[in-house]
Amino acid sequence: MARLPYVTDESASPQVRAIYTALRGGRTEGFLPNSFRLLAHSPPALRWFWPFWAAIHPEGGGASGDIRYRELAIIRTSQINRCRY
Repeated sequence: MARLPYVTDESASPQVRAIYTALRGGRTEGFLPNSFRLLAHSPPALRWFWPFWAAIHPEGGGASGDIRYRELAIIRTSQINRCRY
């Protein structure tokens, strides 16, 4: 469980709402990973993280290689950082 509350659509600032809309591909509603909702406490951090996420995420367009290996890399990185989520 996160120590900070997630920034919901209703509680987001106009700047964060604009980022959320862009992350959803222009849609105002839809799924957003909790990592984005947590990073929304710092809009500059969220804007920085977004291109990195897009590069490794399968729908990001820049991702290449087998999805299983990317997911394993993400899981292993979380384990190394002792992330229980």
